[in-house]
Amino acid sequence: MNAQEMPALFMLSSSDQERMALKTFSSSTTNGKATVKITLETTDMYALASCLKDLGEVFERHKKRNSKRPSATGGANV
Repeated sequence: MNAQEMPALFMLSSSDQERMALKTFSSSTTNGKATVKITLETTDMYALASCLKDLGEVFERHKKRNSKRPSATGGANV
């Protein structure tokens, strides 16, 4: 599996040396689509930077993957 095929994934794992803490989470559903909101907390600015970098990479992979898929009508997604 190459980088283009990798799933858009972000992991937050718990460990003894936790630098990011899960503060709150919630979900909602509207028109058949679910949204999950997660609030993370840290005092470690390096952990913050790393988290934002990882999330940005997931976002970019997701955007690229969705732009390459044809729509149900046969055209490109816009």
